[in-house]
Amino acid sequence: MKKLKYLLLISMMFLISGCMNVSLDITINQDDSGSIVYTYGIEESFLESFEDGETSFSEVDIESAEKEDLTYQVNEKSYKGQKTTITFESLEELQNIYTTLNESSDDDDVQITPLTFERKDGVTTIKSDPNLEVDEEQTMYLNYIDYTLNIKVEGEVLNNNATSNENNIYTWNLKTILDKGVLLEYGAKKPNSLIIYIGIGAVILIGIVLFILKNKQKKQIN
Repeated sequence: MKKLKYLLLISMMFLISGCMNVSLDITINQDDSGSIVYTYGIEESFLESFEDGETSFSEVDIESAEKEDLTYQVNEKSYKGQKTTITFESLEELQNIYTTLNESSDDDDVQITPLTFERKDGVTTIKSDPNLEVDEEQTMYLNYIDYTLNIKVEGEVLNNNATSNENNIYTWNLKTILDKGVLLEYGAKKPNSLIIYIGIGAVILIGIVLFILKNKQKKQIN
């Protein structure tokens, strides 16, 4: 997200255990509105390492962001952290949010998933380049963070390099993001053929009924 310097410092303490969990969920509706949900947590058993059992990092400085402290489970591990939800009404607004999230004031900061959102000839492309400016040491730390990017769109997906896809949710793990970047291309959702056929059938049926009624009225008049 915006900065990972403190996150990296914490992760150095837990390289063996890999107790950091970070996920970014992006949902884009057919009208280009949607939401970004950023969730991070530290395994509860390791929070005892902090004096007060609490920690915070990666503050999201966006006025419309809604933050919620939470405890959740992943792969039978319990994590304590925060969920931040940001809504948007257009791809332009989504891009502006991402630009804000990825702004960095220090050269030593590490940025991940600097996504761009573009539309051309009816095809929307979500992508990031793989050549992120991280050195070998920072890459090693990042690889110990359980990080996932999840994208769900309302449309026909034409191309993607996701690590996995389940229930129309395309997921990238950190290794794929660092090595290959992110690519997802999609077009407008095709109309349901069955609905179209039903509609055509209904129009034809109505036409037949009207034709029969009209002929019946003519016979009665005659």
